[in-house]
Amino acid sequence: MSFKAFFERYSYNSVKMFVRQMALSLFGLVLALIPSKDGSSLTVITSIFAAVFYLFLIYDAAYAIGSKDSVAVSFKPNKLTGLFVSLLANSLNLLLAVVFLVGVLFKPLENSFAVGVTQTGGICGIIALFIQGMYTGLLTVNVAGAPLNTYWFSYFLIVIPSLLVSTLGYYFGLNNMFALKIFRAATPEDEEIKNDEKRRRREEQED
Repeated sequence: MSFKAFFERYSYNSVKMFVRQMALSLFGLVLALIPSKDGSSLTVITSIFAAVFYLFLIYDAAYAIGSKDSVAVSFKPNKLTGLFVSLLANSLNLLLAVVFLVGVLFKPLENSFAVGVTQTGGICGIIALFIQGMYTGLLTVNVAGAPLNTYWFSYFLIVIPSLLVSTLGYYFGLNNMFALKIFRAATPEDEEIKNDEKRRRREEQED
């Protein structure tokens, strides 16, 4: 499948994943602002909860895509489609991480251009924390004397879980494994997938 065909078929799914990210980001930020007597421990716990909930929603979305592709007749599904869809959904997150890294690399330099790049990187880091708010509490954990949100690699690491979950979700949906649809109401699209699956099985039996 060409990139154009892939984009036309899955761009909407990627946008839906990003919208879910933004919704859980706001949820995570609200939880992170809850005052706690024991300091950062509650913030970390609520952040883990928000992150797990976010990953469940991403898994559910990827599973639905895989289920739909399992009955496709116009093309042969790629088992890594879930990864590619998630990469598209995380493109802004990855771009912000790259700019933050560039800002860190330019920080030791003392010319005006380097200062501008470093400041831009810092701004991108703030934006990344805002649109990935479900990880805010986790990124406040101190490692080697500094919070994780000051390390450039943290902004790449927080993208990896959604990539892995989306990849697995799509694969399981493609093979009708581990549905985990407990919290997802049936939609017309789900009914269409079921009907297509039944039709395909009938055709296989007739053959």
